[in-house]
Amino acid sequence: MIVWKGKLYFNPEDVDLLKKEEKYVWKRYEAVAFCLQPVSPMTRSEAAESYQVSERTIKRWIKRYRTAGIPGLRKHSTRPKRIKRKVTPQDEALIVELRKRTGLGPRRIWELLKASRANQPPQERGSYSPTTICNVLIRTGTVKVRKREKRSFKSFGWGKPLRCAQMDLTELDGHSILIVLDDHSRRRWGTVLEEATDDQIYDWMDGNVPDFEHLLTDNGTQMDRMNRRAGQYCTEHGTKHIWASVHHPQTLGKIGRAQKELKGLLRASGYSSREDLERKTRAFLEFENHCVNRITRQTPYERFGVPPNGSWLKEFVEAFKLQDILPTNSKGDKCP
Repeated sequence: MIVWKGKLYFNPEDVDLLKKEEKYVWKRYEAVAFCLQPVSPMTRSEAAESYQVSERTIKRWIKRYRTAGIPGLRKHSTRPKRIKRKVTPQDEALIVELRKRTGLGPRRIWELLKASRANQPPQERGSYSPTTICNVLIRTGTVKVRKREKRSFKSFGWGKPLRCAQMDLTELDGHSILIVLDDHSRRRWGTVLEEATDDQIYDWMDGNVPDFEHLLTDNGTQMDRMNRRAGQYCTEHGTKHIWASVHHPQTLGKIGRAQKELKGLLRASGYSSREDLERKTRAFLEFENHCVNRITRQTPYERFGVPPNGSWLKEFVEAFKLQDILPTNSKGDKCP
């Protein structure tokens, strides 16, 4: 050990070698030198506290220095030497094709693959995490990386199912799409209307949507305070109508998100007719009702308290014409 200009070195050669290294290498070398002195002024735990790292990190630096010298103190790749569940070329092509045909995000592609391979033996499922699927899409250039600012938000929801329903209309290429969403469970209902008239909206809700205690809408002409048909519907079903504040879209944030996801999917997949649009809309809403929500950690059907629809996957695959790319099960049949 030698001291040169107030700093501790193991040998004179290290003085010249460290001149070519970056500052973090000097820091690691200094920590190792303090710990390996014949009579060390500090323990490894004290050195870890002094250099603001863990004791395990100090031990790793010492081991690397003893093995490779100063080069061993440089930053090394943490990439594993062997990947147990590496994405196969066939699955990579499948993930990319699903993205192109449907526009689904990594979590929804993961849900679709998991459901379609549920009947396969565990060793043949090839289950990948949403993060892995996202990396595949980025690596292949299918999607671009977008940096988003992290924003803190507070999620609000009614305490029980059937307490409050959010309802809103949206348009896609001249077609009016009506979506109703249970605020507690996020369960969705929807249809494509021939005309966005009051009678069509509430006649469809009469036979397809259960009775809610409250109905939350915006101030559109079909839902405003002066609309007699809306008032008649609420009176018949014992529902209290609540209107969102003007110029405050956050009040209907859940259904706004649902509309954005649906329209993104329909634009990516395309449709040939109004009937095809109707079929794809209902198939996607059923698909969403079977997907785990990141906030509630449950599927909408589980949170709503109803059994799942066993044929939803078949309906989704047929509606979006995915029979030729989704994996087969162990019997050689298409998705259940």
